Amino acid sequence: MISLKAFGPALAEAFSTTPSAIYERQRALVRLGLLPAPIGRGRGNGLPASAEAVAMIIIAMMVTDNLSEMDDRVRRMAAAEHRRLQKRGIPKPRCALTGERDFKSALMALLRMTEIPTHLTVEVSRNYLQSVIRWVDEGVSCESRFVGGSVGKVSYFTVQAFLGNGALEWIGRSLRHANDQQLAPHDAIEEML
Repeated sequence: MISLKAFGPALAEAFSTTPSAIYERQRALVRLGLLPAPIGRGRGNGLPASAEAVAMIIIAMMVTDNLSEMDDRVRRMAAAEHRRLQKRGIPKPRCALTGERDFKSALMALLRMTEIPTHLTVEVSRNYLQSVIRWVDEGVSCESRFVGGSVGKVSYFTVQAFLGNGALEWIGRSLRHANDQQLAPHDAIEEML
């Protein structure tokens, strides 16, 4: 499996940033205990670019603008639970698209999907630690909401991060291709085009 650092150029391209910025996010997530520390140093010892690791990078990018903001909000957004009206005695609700109960698991499932629904988008509200996955199923608009709690302070200034149609599909396809081929991400991307 390719390392997360080696997959950094593909993520950097998706987020219009640099591979070193992606790597610094990875290091901050390791410090917060949200990603495991790589075992050893040198080639072949990096953190694998799994769907879980890539999902955490995506969450960190959507929840915060810079490294100084990397804090418990990232953890809470990753653990945000799926919300819908719940009746007594019925198990916790799941995302209709992925079957998952929390936001990180839903993102992981989306990254693993080989057939993505049309018009798939992901939106994160930084102020309220909420996310919405929207898609179209047989011409019907659908959505799943995840709530990670509030940040405690009400603000009239709202910041939302948005991953547009095709972004998760492109990241997931790049990840699968790079891991299948054991190619450097830029080589895998060139082969896909």
